[in-house]
Amino acid sequence: MPEGNDKDGYAVAILVLGILSIVCCAPCGIVALILRANSKNEISAEKQGLVTAGFVTSIIGICIWAIAIIYYIFVAAFAISAVSMF
Repeated sequence: MPEGNDKDGYAVAILVLGILSIVCCAPCGIVALILRANSKNEISAEKQGLVTAGFVTSIIGICIWAIAIIYYIFVAAFAISAVSMF
């Protein structure tokens, strides 16, 4: 078994956190982005694909959650204004 870099496990963690940011919560995506920024140059070339996929899924997850939060704010504001009209 070839010896890998000690930070190669971060590549899998970044990918998993990126997927979790889409599925359950955006803070996982933020943690994935921080991990990527701190260890990008220390991860071996074989694992860079995982890092890129984790980065992309993190961005997508954060954007989805930001859109959802904005949507819920507008819905709540509309509901409050509709109730106050009666």
